[in-house]
Amino acid sequence: MVESNALDAIRIGIELERAAVDAYRRAAGEAATEGCRQLFRELVEFEEEHLRYLSSLHDELAGGRSWLSYPGSSKHEHLPPPGQNAKTPDLNEQALRRERAALTAALHAEQKARDLFVRAAEETKDPAGTSIFEHLAEEELWHIEWVQSRLQALPD
Repeated sequence: MVESNALDAIRIGIELERAAVDAYRRAAGEAATEGCRQLFRELVEFEEEHLRYLSSLHDELAGGRSWLSYPGSSKHEHLPPPGQNAKTPDLNEQALRRERAALTAALHAEQKARDLFVRAAEETKDPAGTSIFEHLAEEELWHIEWVQSRLQALPD
C-alpha cells in the first residue's frame, strides 16, 4: 500500500502540471520572440507528458496497484543547452516586460514543481516512488535551466 503523502504529492503535482500547461499555452501565444514561443511550446509538451504520467500513476496507486515505471522524457535533448540561445531581437519596452514576466512566472512554476518532487522523494518510503520523484525533480531542474537561460538572453 502506498503512503498517503505520496498520493497527496501526486495530486498536487497533477494540479501544478495542469496549471503549467494552461499558462505555457497562453504564454506561447503571447510571446514576443520566436525563442520564447518555442520554449513555451516545448514546456507544454513536457508538462503534458508529466500530467499524463502522474494521472496514470495516481489511478494505479489509488486502485491498490504498484508504482508505474517512469521512462522519463527523451524530448529534453531537443532543446539547446542553457546559454546557447540566439541573441534576442530588439523588443519595445512593453514587449520586453511581457516576455520577462511570462518567463519569471514560468521559472516560479518550475521551481514549485521541482520543490514538490524533491520533498516527495525525501518523504516517500518506497524506493520505486523515491526514484520516480527524483527523476521528475531532475526534469523540472532542466526546465528551470532553460527558462533561466532564456531570461538571461533578454536585454536589460
